[in-house]
Amino acid sequence: MARGHLAALIAGLVAFACLATSVASAEDVSPPIREFDVRTIEELGQHMYRQDQEAWKATDILLAKHSPEELRAAKAHGWIVDEGADRDLVRFIREGATGPEVAYDVTFVPNAEPVLSEPKDRSLSPEELAQLSARRLALKVFDFRCSNTPPNTVAFKDGGGKNWLVWAMSATTDQNLIVVGGHIRFTISADGKSITQKDRLSNSCLVFNRSEIGSGFVGIFWNHVVSLLPVETELFASLSYKMDFRVGAPDGRTWKLSDGHMTVVEPDAADPDGYIARMFLGRSEVCSPIIAISGDSKHGFRVGSAMKITERLEREDGIALDAPPGDRVASVVCARWDIVPLPNDYKLLLSGYPLYITDAGEGHPKRTGVLEMVDGRIQFRINEGEALTDELNARLQKRLDALQNAVQAKH
Repeated sequence: MARGHLAALIAGLVAFACLATSVASAEDVSPPIREFDVRTIEELGQHMYRQDQEAWKATDILLAKHSPEELRAAKAHGWIVDEGADRDLVRFIREGATGPEVAYDVTFVPNAEPVLSEPKDRSLSPEELAQLSARRLALKVFDFRCSNTPPNTVAFKDGGGKNWLVWAMSATTDQNLIVVGGHIRFTISADGKSITQKDRLSNSCLVFNRSEIGSGFVGIFWNHVVSLLPVETELFASLSYKMDFRVGAPDGRTWKLSDGHMTVVEPDAADPDGYIARMFLGRSEVCSPIIAISGDSKHGFRVGSAMKITERLEREDGIALDAPPGDRVASVVCARWDIVPLPNDYKLLLSGYPLYITDAGEGHPKRTGVLEMVDGRIQFRINEGEALTDELNARLQKRLDALQNAVQAKH
């Protein structure tokens, strides 16, 4: 069997695998959202958390003095947050004779207890009216309900500009649930009357149940497909629930959200971070064995059934791949969201199977490389597509050194 036919077969399978991963992710793709850089996402998530904390603390303070029935009778509903350099003011709104007006204020000053008061001047400034209008507009068109609980809102100016950013977020009163998805970000005009952009920040409600977390719990993790970076509502949820989250992106990176910040997790990081990063790439991979057909001089090779490799290598020191009697598995080909081999791939080589990897990560150039053992040394070469960038070469060499050390430790 000519080597050229094997190369053509692998190229065809790689194209199919890339298509399969693309189709799988396309099923979950929403219209493109407005994306921010890492620093901005962190600032937005932290800002949202601070404002949300003030809103619920202010609500508790208000309800301790005034019953829900009393507030309803006064036609009080909703709030805005007036943020100042030295204080934040949560202003509860009621419908007055001439329109919305302030019913109660709760003032937050650093290093002091919040104070409930009734303002002498109940009128709202033009900017406060615009914020109230923006919040109400977002709630009016919010169409991502994940429970019967009314959604929460957070609103503040868009990066110091004139427009408003308003988040309408699915909520729950069930303390056993962790709500991560079901949120929409609106960019709304300065007067609060028109929506200039609507960004659906997840494709599902994405709710986790604390009671279903077992003894082997390693952390909450999900795939994020609406952008290449996590979004501010996910960071906000991490802060709100006081939990670390790991988020897998369609370019192959795993992000850790912790204490208001987000960092990339490498697959060889200490567990549980590294384990989750490996499982993310493993669950998104599409692999198949290449079977050498005994006595077939015309074709010589065929593609076996689709399978997962990474999860098996996580728990097994070596694997034996089945082939029909007389045939053998010559190699394995996988489409992954990252071209750099994973920490346990050396086990595949020790089992006698070279590994072809194609890069199916979103935004990545098309590449296929092969990981193989040559005279006891692990090597990786690009056999189709663009050469590796300096950053990828550095990651690759570090991983190859680790794989070689793992092989030596086995002997």
